[in-house]
Amino acid sequence: MMKSMVRLRWLNLCGASCFAAYGLIIGAYPVFILNGLITIVDIVYILQMYYKKDYFEAFHVKSPQAPFVKRFLEFYKKDIEYFFPDAVYEKIDNPHVIFMVRNMLPVGIFVGEPQGDSTLEIKIEYAVPDYRDLKNAFYLYENKDEHFLQYGFKKLQIKTLVREHIKFVKKMGFEPDPKLGSGWYSLVLEK
Repeated sequence: MMKSMVRLRWLNLCGASCFAAYGLIIGAYPVFILNGLITIVDIVYILQMYYKKDYFEAFHVKSPQAPFVKRFLEFYKKDIEYFFPDAVYEKIDNPHVIFMVRNMLPVGIFVGEPQGDSTLEIKIEYAVPDYRDLKNAFYLYENKDEHFLQYGFKKLQIKTLVREHIKFVKKMGFEPDPKLGSGWYSLVLEK
């Protein structure tokens, strides 16, 4: 029932290694061998997950009415509404849209609305459930020159009241912005 394979492997590793030790201590060698093998398999898969090189790409979408973007937003509408209940894609003026691809799979979308000369208000910043391991976001924010600065954006701001999303924006370096009000967070890209 876990969504994160990494977390599942770590949990399975802990359980299997405990049972292997238990089997060895009481002399139940079949229990020790079986759980020892499971422990080895978990270690191998965990190492592969951590050292696997993912290929990321971000496409700036010229037309916000692009059919694939509209279909993506429609398909994940309920989940997007959970994190961004006030975001109505069709009502965003002059949207700055970035479509995230990981290993050539569509995994996320970023939609911002320019506010003044150099501020971009994030309206939607969504990753599909199977790829919510922060790697997509790290790629996006680490390449800020390519995705934001070259378009003249020096500051990002977002309003969120969803607990999971607040933890995420803080991990990305956003800080509470009391000047904007409750629930607002800002990230200065260039000082």
